[in-house]
Amino acid sequence: MLELHGNPKTASNGPGLLSLPTDILRIIVEEVYSQDPKSFKKFGLVAKTCRRETEYRLFRTVQLYDTSETAAKQTHQLLDRFCHDEDFLCSHIRDLKIGPLLSKQEFTDVTRVLQKTLQHFTNIQSLTWHNEFHIPEELLNEFHAKFPLARINVNQSDRIDSPIDQALLSSPQLHSLEIKLLYTKNGPVTTSGELPILKQCLIKGQSLKMLDCTANTIRAQRKSFREQVKDERLPLSFDWKAEDCFPALEELRIAARDFDLSAEQCDIWAKCMDWGKIRRLDIVTRDLSHILKSLSGKVPHLESLALGVVKHGHFGHQGLGLPQLSVVESFFSSAESLKELRFHTAGHDSYVEAWEHILSQCGSRLERLDLKSHSYMSMISAREQCVALLGQAPTLVYFKAIIGDHEFECKWKDDALDLPPTQKFGYRKEISKRPFFVREDGLDLRGM
Repeated sequence: MLELHGNPKTASNGPGLLSLPTDILRIIVEEVYSQDPKSFKKFGLVAKTCRRETEYRLFRTVQLYDTSETAAKQTHQLLDRFCHDEDFLCSHIRDLKIGPLLSKQEFTDVTRVLQKTLQHFTNIQSLTWHNEFHIPEELLNEFHAKFPLARINVNQSDRIDSPIDQALLSSPQLHSLEIKLLYTKNGPVTTSGELPILKQCLIKGQSLKMLDCTANTIRAQRKSFREQVKDERLPLSFDWKAEDCFPALEELRIAARDFDLSAEQCDIWAKCMDWGKIRRLDIVTRDLSHILKSLSGKVPHLESLALGVVKHGHFGHQGLGLPQLSVVESFFSSAESLKELRFHTAGHDSYVEAWEHILSQCGSRLERLDLKSHSYMSMISAREQCVALLGQAPTLVYFKAIIGDHEFECKWKDDALDLPPTQKFGYRKEISKRPFFVREDGLDLRGM
């Protein structure tokens, strides 16, 4: 381990430390940083050269504004340093993160400085844009020209009603996108909302690898919404066309109660996108049968799968009938790389019945399993079902199950991995869940 001794004021007169080549000095900096963070801070006090080299490590990632109490002060200090030509800070930054921005003033402060100082940055590898404001077109174009290999990551999960930034989402450097889309709903009737607009942007850019998409309803009277979205009574969907060519995603998450996964839409989606690169897939909607059928045999590299089924409410629910179990078995038997499965339902017994069929196809490959159903089962039934599931998935290192009002969690390592299912279940952490009609003191409110 490297150690620092003595007075920083006199350390610079030591035997040749500062005369070392820059590459060697940076190796020392990296070593000190990884082994002793406290000494790393002291190292920066040795001399101006050492301070500059420690900043090279400290400021690889810089975030302008966040949720901390000191965000505004720290951001203004950084923006001030950006404006000084003699300051080396800009050249150290690899990953520049902007936001979350909570006000128009914060947005103005940041973009005004960046438009003036972007030429000072020399090594940007990624830009994270975490806010719903539209990035200035001139700034985006300059970024594209100066850093053509840098990745752009966008987080607009907090959108309220601002129009989609089509220029940003059409960027050929867009790498990841987390976004909340908007649509209108009147009873069972929905509009396709912003999904078709998003689809066209991503098709134009052809660079996206990770998409995380949720959808919320909005009042149709919102002017900003009406300016972009056609007033068409269509299912909430991407409105896939046979000629579409969607970028080959590696990670996809879609969570929307009203999301349309009809047989026709799923079949077209399966054809207009290369699913062979998907490693993580997370879908929460009302009916999973069509998407599982369409993707059967098309996801050979899928490692993590999360499925969620939500209720239809008073409009009824189609459910997963027993004839569809063959679809489930076909999909999971073809997902040869699957290691992690999360399956949450909102009280549909037909899906609980499918667990056994699912694990019969992929249980021997799974390392992590997370199951949840609010369907009522007695304590004995829940335990027995968990033991049975463990028997079908002998390679698990983590297991969690919420069945009715009971929650179990198990973790295993070393010799415990080879125990019989009953003994493995003995490692569980059991959490008793109190029904909503029972107070903390045990009083049953139904009798009041």
